[in-house]
Amino acid sequence: MPMSDPRHKLDRLLNDRLEGTRIQAFWHELLTQSGHILILKLLTDAVLTGPLSIFVDLGDWIFTIGISIQAVCLSQFKINSVWGNFIGVGIYTLIDWPLDGADFWNDPSHQVFWLFTTIVAGLQWLQRHGDTTVARLGLIAENLTRSLLVLAFYIVVSQADGQLTLTPNGFWRFFWADRHEFLVWSGIGIGLLLGMQAVQIQTQRQQIRQTTNILRDLAAWGMGDYAVTTAMSDPSALELQRRDRAIVFMDIRSFTGWCEVTSPDQIAILLDRYYQQVEAAANTMNPLKVSFTGDEVMAIYATPHQAIGAACAMQMAAHAILARHKLGAGCGIHWGKTIEGLFGGDRTRTYTTIGDTVNTAKRIEGKAAAHTIVVSDSVYHAVNGDAPTGYQFRERSPEVMKGKAEPLVLWQLQPQTKLL
Repeated sequence: MPMSDPRHKLDRLLNDRLEGTRIQAFWHELLTQSGHILILKLLTDAVLTGPLSIFVDLGDWIFTIGISIQAVCLSQFKINSVWGNFIGVGIYTLIDWPLDGADFWNDPSHQVFWLFTTIVAGLQWLQRHGDTTVARLGLIAENLTRSLLVLAFYIVVSQADGQLTLTPNGFWRFFWADRHEFLVWSGIGIGLLLGMQAVQIQTQRQQIRQTTNILRDLAAWGMGDYAVTTAMSDPSALELQRRDRAIVFMDIRSFTGWCEVTSPDQIAILLDRYYQQVEAAANTMNPLKVSFTGDEVMAIYATPHQAIGAACAMQMAAHAILARHKLGAGCGIHWGKTIEGLFGGDRTRTYTTIGDTVNTAKRIEGKAAAHTIVVSDSVYHAVNGDAPTGYQFRERSPEVMKGKAEPLVLWQLQPQTKLL
């Protein structure tokens, strides 16, 4: 069974580490964004009608469910956060408005959460579409708005208790009363401080993401996506251990002679294109690692099926690059026991696999002429002799290999339509 894409797994793992899991993202959205209006509305209802009322009031349950749905949508799905702010209040309004009739819009708490939801949505729109300065100012203003939401619901409670008359003069006396003056300015001050803190946190998170992307690429280039993902999720899995692996080697034939009559710039350009195209082909079958040494490519796979599929794709990619220079690559595959893990010292280490299987795969590659793929008998039997669509196996004469007591039975995997 093919493995899932290592790059996708690595990106998902890094995203979970930076942004949190889906459950963590839900609670973060509920506690830091969507839940603000819910908490203050419930507190307002508890003060006005008693703490137990919020457990039996249908409207409070509807609002709680609506805000919870909003938190799920904004944390789990790619929903525009500007319009996502209206999910909770929208659900509540669509259900409660028909029940309350015209009195729904006469309720000050309903007016407050619609007003503040609209303001927050507008400020988030500025953050998404403005330049850096506008986005930061919008973030500060959003936090100030959320802080003043406390004051807004306090006004709702005060008006219901008869402490506030909704007239210009009544507002003036209310706000400049000693204890209310403190509430107003402390709300503004805390909102501004929280906004500036949010800007700082956002900037640091962006820097962390940028640094993480750089380190991810550097680590993946040197170690491979599989090794980096494994090191993050289960470091003990990279300890030296025996594994069954399929090894693919590919090498350009007559490359040394071609280099003798070709400028270094042309050689570098050809190799760079060769690496890019062959690596992309190798990655179609999710290798554990792909490495380059000169004009040689080595790829490690979990199964022979993956290795064969990759070798066919690599050979096609190599042909597209090399044929115009009258060059071709030979490819060899072997399957068997290896020792796999992190090898190296304290400062320089690499993930790879070693052993007789690797050495034999290299020897088999040496027996492959340009434009051909040669596999060992163990590979042939591991896939039950089933060649990929458009290819067929042809048994070759046993080959004597350096370091082997007995000749090796080899098979040539060749396209039913020749490349050349």
